[in-house]
Amino acid sequence: MKKTLYILLAISIFSISAISLAQTKFVEYDKKIAPGTREAWAMAADAVFIEINGEKYDFLGGWSKNPGQQKDKQRALVEWWGIENRQDLLTELQQLEEHGHRESFKKMGEEQLSLSDAQYHQMLQKLEKTDPKAQVRFMLVHNYYKTLGTKSIIAFDFIRHINLCRWGYAAGYITSEEAWSRIYSSAQVLQVTFDSWQDMSENYLLGRIFWSGDLSRNKDMLEGLERMKKRPQNPWLINKWDRNLYK
Repeated sequence: MKKTLYILLAISIFSISAISLAQTKFVEYDKKIAPGTREAWAMAADAVFIEINGEKYDFLGGWSKNPGQQKDKQRALVEWWGIENRQDLLTELQQLEEHGHRESFKKMGEEQLSLSDAQYHQMLQKLEKTDPKAQVRFMLVHNYYKTLGTKSIIAFDFIRHINLCRWGYAAGYITSEEAWSRIYSSAQVLQVTFDSWQDMSENYLLGRIFWSGDLSRNKDMLEGLERMKKRPQNPWLINKWDRNLYK
């Protein structure tokens, strides 16, 4: 009887701890990121989001941590990602790491390889009437699937992954150590896949069109990149593309 009570008590304590961890809002103070480090390289990879959101390149969360910022990021995660807690965040991060939009891009590309020119144009006309966004995706895959090859739309998935890690940290759902561990991996994927910052950003923009089905969707991103390039401290000039990202 006593042994059973100990076991039940242990289970109760474990359950309470697990619930507490799932609901934890980690509170930390951001440390400034030094130029030229692998952390700075990863922030430069997220330039499109940093620019359009008016964030700073030298803080993981975009700003020095404060309660107001944490609430803002929690609301943004609900609005843009449907993420309400730590577990939602970890699930979405895993989905981006293992699947992402590159998976559906590949599937559509493989399906198109079996189409004749007549079948392709017939489908294009059908989509024009029934689903204009699907038509945009269909054309984009037709024009870029073979050209991109193994690059697919990897930049779109892994830049968003870096941004989601940053926002998850700013929202208090993961620690800085958890965020950086995942960010380093994404940065390494981007570096080994692409040849330059420009190559990476062009791939991201193609991926964003595929995601949105909207050819005009990239206007804000293009404006953000142009602002970044005009900065005296342009992160793409300060952080060399071929920097060693393993230390």
